[in-house]
Amino acid sequence: AAFVARNVTSKLLSERDHVDSTSPRHRSGFFASGFQPPQRSRKRAMPTTVPRLENIGKYTLQGQVNDGNSYAMGGIAGHAGVFATLPSLVSFARAWLFGGAPLYLNEETRHVFTTVVNGSFSSRALGWNTNGEAFDQGWNHSCGNLSSQTFMHIGYTGTQICCDPSTGIFTILLTNRVYPTDQNHMISAVRQEWNDAVMQAVSPVETRDENGGHDAPHGTGHHDSDDGDDRGGGRVRIGLEVLRDEGFSELLKKGGRIAALVDPTSVFPDSLEHVVDALAKMNVTRRERQARGKGAIASSSVPYSHSSSPIVGVLAPEHGFRGDRQAEHGDPAHYVDNATGLDVFSIYRKSAKEIREIVQGQLGATTVLVDLQDVGVRLYTLIWTFYDLLEALAPLSQSAAADDKENVAVSVIVCDRPNPLGGQVVEGPVLDLSDPSFKSRYGKLAGIPHRHGMTFGEMALMFAQHVQFNPKHLKVIAMQGGYRRSMGWRDTKLPWVPPSPNLPTPASVAAYTATVFLEATTAWEGRGTTAPFQTFGAPFLTSSQRLAGLLNSSPITCSEGVQQGEMKKKCFRAAAYNPTFFKYNGTIVPGVQWVQRPGEGDKILGPSFAMAIEILKSMQRLDVKGGFEFDGSWFGTPGPRLFDLYAGTSRLREFLEDEKDIPTSEIVHKFEFEAKQFEQFRQAYLLYP
Repeated sequence: AAFVARNVTSKLLSERDHVDSTSPRHRSGFFASGFQPPQRSRKRAMPTTVPRLENIGKYTLQGQVNDGNSYAMGGIAGHAGVFATLPSLVSFARAWLFGGAPLYLNEETRHVFTTVVNGSFSSRALGWNTNGEAFDQGWNHSCGNLSSQTFMHIGYTGTQICCDPSTGIFTILLTNRVYPTDQNHMISAVRQEWNDAVMQAVSPVETRDENGGHDAPHGTGHHDSDDGDDRGGGRVRIGLEVLRDEGFSELLKKGGRIAALVDPTSVFPDSLEHVVDALAKMNVTRRERQARGKGAIASSSVPYSHSSSPIVGVLAPEHGFRGDRQAEHGDPAHYVDNATGLDVFSIYRKSAKEIREIVQGQLGATTVLVDLQDVGVRLYTLIWTFYDLLEALAPLSQSAAADDKENVAVSVIVCDRPNPLGGQVVEGPVLDLSDPSFKSRYGKLAGIPHRHGMTFGEMALMFAQHVQFNPKHLKVIAMQGGYRRSMGWRDTKLPWVPPSPNLPTPASVAAYTATVFLEATTAWEGRGTTAPFQTFGAPFLTSSQRLAGLLNSSPITCSEGVQQGEMKKKCFRAAAYNPTFFKYNGTIVPGVQWVQRPGEGDKILGPSFAMAIEILKSMQRLDVKGGFEFDGSWFGTPGPRLFDLYAGTSRLREFLEDEKDIPTSEIVHKFEFEAKQFEQFRQAYLLYP
């Protein structure tokens, strides 16, 4: 192995380790692995065999290789000596199962390294062992009841990784069975029983068909039931359902007073009842509860009462609590909700001090329930309103003392929901905060790309670490029912509730990721029609047909076109529009409709950043009147500033302005490395395969 590494990379193993261990992902704590851990890190390693060394006596090996041959070689060898943390092993296993960071292996390489070479002689593949029925070397079935497709590695010291491609499940077992002596041989039975227990905990599992599809619900291991519970009806069950079906115990056991950061999407998929309305019905007096029977919840015909208030108020993001506000607008600073009588406070664009005053001073809340449907695009403001909340409450979570009645830590419970764009594509320019002025309501954490591929709950875990919110006061309630990163919205079988007035369908969200940049230009993004972001154009265009033709002829914007006889299926329809409000209200606008045929609009969306660039370049190319400009005046930010805030950097605009002839693929490539870095970084926070 050392010989191969040196000849392929022109570097010794120790030199490669040095490079890897000083990389950004190592410094971030994400991919901490390598030979010869530094002295300061050795105490974190589990001790292994206690050998008796001449003239020294007993000596505990800790942070030093246990293998005798590797030890004699200075702890650096191709077969033994690598130390790794659990997060780095998780990313390693994910890369072998699903591809991507940090290994970027192609499918052929993964297949060769995980397929048995000679089953009559050995169960080994090239580099891995397997769980199949081949020649038994004593390691077969150490992965228990994982499928025969499982590939694995077993370490002499008591470590093990099992990866099952048929289910997408991997297990990692780290023990030091050789401490204080290597005469302990019970690990074989432990490995099998432990893996069987894991499989039982996450069942039912799904299997992949021969085309890579999925044919049954898959338990992710995050609260999934193992009793055949099918309350989701074969669909994904969001965190809010899990919370309700457990009797709101996670919420109510905290006691005290509950505030809710919610919007119109915060409904139960089965009843379509809003969580605030449901909780408000629990605010009945003891007498009312007794009248309805023990444990009953008031029906909607019973007036709300706050005499035993588990929920004391609502925190509203952009577009408002009930969703009746347009872009860049939130609810009034404070009002009383007619349906529930609860106080509603807008925290959209509020400072940390203002948010703390609302949560603690105005509402006296001790727990904040968060349930919001994000759309998977960094510049969408819902996640940043939540970030503001977490940042405002972080100091209290760290410093509040048990006897400090004025600075009580506020717990935060986040109910997770799917990313409608899926969780596999990570792309586009990242937020660059080398210029602090780029920190805005469109992005507040450096390094996050245009499409991040994370769920709201996963983002919550990442935000909490960044703002130093005490993890003991944060709870993310994960989805059940087998949510996977490969799912589009249709795959979840969940109803769609618009998170904002101009994203009425999953198809509009798919279009939004590519056409939202038009908002920050003099082109038109489709507001004022029934299909915003799926329709777009500009008054300076001379012909709708020319725009449609240009987009249909591009393999980037119409890559899914197929030949039907002699005619190619088109993706864009030439049209003209008269927006009923907002930009170009009352003006005839030449444009196109992005046609998404049945079954296309809510499927998982592939890379879209290139489409965004191609659409912008098409507008520039067809502008014969000199009307195309980078201008955010319609949103109160004149000039190119808004476009730069959307992109997270001025570099994208500068490429489009100064290098108009540069191919779209080259512009995309200029942002790929930073997006890949984030793809590696996010692994530590992912909850789903």
